Amino acid sequence: MNPSTSKKTLSARVLHWSVAFTILLLIPMGFYMSDGHAYWLYDWHKTISMLLLVILVFRVLYRLIQGWPEASGDYTKFEQVTARVVHWLLLVAVLVLPISGIMYSGLGGFGVPVFGLEVIPSNYINGEAQAYSAYWSDIGKEIHSLSGWILSGVVVLHVAGALKHHMVDKDNTLKRMLRG
Repeated sequence: MNPSTSKKTLSARVLHWSVAFTILLLIPMGFYMSDGHAYWLYDWHKTISMLLLVILVFRVLYRLIQGWPEASGDYTKFEQVTARVVHWLLLVAVLVLPISGIMYSGLGGFGVPVFGLEVIPSNYINGEAQAYSAYWSDIGKEIHSLSGWILSGVVVLHVAGALKHHMVDKDNTLKRMLRG
């Protein structure tokens, strides 16, 4: 492997695992917050999500410029199409989730803090959040909820595919993502 290819694969792996670990933290946190009313987690959830959005911009640009890696084996057309669809769904869903969260929280008057600094200021009057745009906040809320569920399902498919590559196909797809 030449040095430029090595740097590309290292960049791809760092971006992939940074996004993966962050998503695997944020999705359960989001479900826990919405089910358990753990209000103390909201600022952390928003902060981590905003940082993730920065990483995602680089991840999407990298993927659009570099394309997708070649398959590690000879797969049926169905497997190739499924892999492509799952990868694109992952890419789109991980972008839609924080953007819709910003719409929901920011336009709902709840604010969007990053380490305590409000990127989008909250709008509380007499202890109640006053929406900048209730309409767009509600749309953001619905998209955020739906995309959280969709992303959860797509992550399960992605992990299942990686395990299939490793245990059934016995190719080097998972090894390549772990070690390059």
